[in-house]
Amino acid sequence: IYIGNSFVFDAPFKGQIDDIRIWNDIRTDAEICANFEQELAGTEAGLLAYYKANQASGTSLTDNSENSNIGTLTNGALFTASGAFTTGSDLGNGIAGADGPCSPDATVSNAIVFDGLDDYVNLGTGIDLANSSFTVETWFKATEQTGHFTAIGGDASFHESYFGFGLNPFTAGYEDLGFPYDEVPASIFVNIGGQFFDFLWENDNQWHHVALTFSVGAETNEGKLYLDGELVKTEAIFYPMDGFGYARLGSGLYESEFYVEG
Repeated sequence: IYIGNSFVFDAPFKGQIDDIRIWNDIRTDAEICANFEQELAGTEAGLLAYYKANQASGTSLTDNSENSNIGTLTNGALFTASGAFTTGSDLGNGIAGADGPCSPDATVSNAIVFDGLDDYVNLGTGIDLANSSFTVETWFKATEQTGHFTAIGGDASFHESYFGFGLNPFTAGYEDLGFPYDEVPASIFVNIGGQFFDFLWENDNQWHHVALTFSVGAETNEGKLYLDGELVKTEAIFYPMDGFGYARLGSGLYESEFYVEG
């Protein structure tokens, strides 16, 4: 699992990422809304890994769950003061004029800052989500509209064993990266097993929370994308997630890297 980049595409994240949560179950709308604006105890059922990122310095990222999936800050990723949970009394859902149902009630001390060049956090191979339902959540503040928040994958040669989500700029020529169209609008994108979907959204250089649930069904799977506590996109997924092993923050896993700056 990578934080801050992809391991499939060249997609570095430029900005800050904070409070990363990985669950081995499907968080409900109510659970996401009720909990995303407060820190967890770390003992919650189904919590595979939890990264508050509150260290002051160093290259190790503490897992605040009970599972000791320690991350490694790589190529210069740093801890910095965080503004997550303090965006405002009504976050909305990323759409102008829209109101959100939740309000912040927690503060945090630090986050991880990514330069958008080559740094990321490597969470290793201890988190196994193959062929199972899961939820990934994180806070982010992007300096530029590009890069992966989180990438999870197994065999580096197969998209079918890959999950990633992050920010897309408005860009032409994306057909060679596997998208089904040539032009990509500004959006939050999701790639599950090589199947892409997105939610149109332009970066405002503010703190936001994003969550992705993946549920395994008898015939088709389903992905749900949440922004600031609200469900913004649901997509039927026709590919399995059959081979997990590697994890990064701020980067991707494969031959070309997507790095985050912020």
